[in-house]
Amino acid sequence: MKKMFTFLIATFAFVLLLIVILAGSSGTATMNEASFLFASNVEGESLFEKVYYPAIIEIYKDKKVLVPLSWMWAIGVSSSEEEQTIDQVKEWAKQTAYKPEYYRLKTELDDEGNEYTWEEVIPEDELNCDGEEACDAKGYIKKYVLVSRDEYAQNVMDKLGNGTLPKYFFEIVLEFEPLNSILFAEFDLNDPGVMDGIEDAWDQTIIPPFSNYTVTCEFGCYQGHNAIDLQPVPRSIAEGHAMHAGCSGVISQDAYHPSGGNFVTISCNESSLSLYYGHMTRRSTYSIGDSISKGDIIGYVGSTGVVTGPHVHWKFLINGQAINPRLIYTFK
Repeated sequence: MKKMFTFLIATFAFVLLLIVILAGSSGTATMNEASFLFASNVEGESLFEKVYYPAIIEIYKDKKVLVPLSWMWAIGVSSSEEEQTIDQVKEWAKQTAYKPEYYRLKTELDDEGNEYTWEEVIPEDELNCDGEEACDAKGYIKKYVLVSRDEYAQNVMDKLGNGTLPKYFFEIVLEFEPLNSILFAEFDLNDPGVMDGIEDAWDQTIIPPFSNYTVTCEFGCYQGHNAIDLQPVPRSIAEGHAMHAGCSGVISQDAYHPSGGNFVTISCNESSLSLYYGHMTRRSTYSIGDSISKGDIIGYVGSTGVVTGPHVHWKFLINGQAINPRLIYTFK
């Protein structure tokens, strides 16, 4: 009885902590909040960057389904740090977050008598096959989809042993959507245009503005920060340090902004990706519409606009929407 009482008190205290976190968060969550939620491992790398981020990307590449970060965390928070590996997180997601959906091709005539083909979802009660392998053997078209929130919560409950944690625990966790914006910014997670653009960008070999750098501010390190800030190393050489174009493309912006300072944007060739470079002390001689090759000098590090020191505000955009650069480029 005493153990049960202690368990209930601990659970209630943890739920209260979550409510406080939720009440204090508005809009986009910050990397500091993510660091709090994803404890650092022994190497000093955050679980977010070392485990959850690559797991989400690997699942998307393999299954074409995007699992929300908050869903991943809802499972991981009940596990020890040692259990939270990329492979284990991917397995948790497979068991709880997504499922195969099967389709058959249907051919019909439109109002003008023209034939057209479309994919019809096969209801589960019509599949008549025991397990995914058996359904695959029938030759149906297969795609992976996220389960519903209620189904996900039930899957997690089942996985953890039929209610080892109360249901309202998961209801609160599932509402922690700002965690998703740490990784995916504010765009619709189901927007195929954005995800297709990100996938296309993976085929590009992006290079950083300079080879030796330190990250001074992550994407989302404060509300509204939609880029990653890099500073040349050592800091004493930062001001006026040359910056190189990360891709070959066309100059689409070349201007000054009161907060962003001198900035230039490159629209990368054969991609919906654009790269923005802000706070330059001065821009290069390129003008809007000019072609630029990867590695060419695009400008020089500065402190123009609203800054606390010399750095480049390096923004990645897909179809004009800012995304976390770590979705595309692997930083040192």
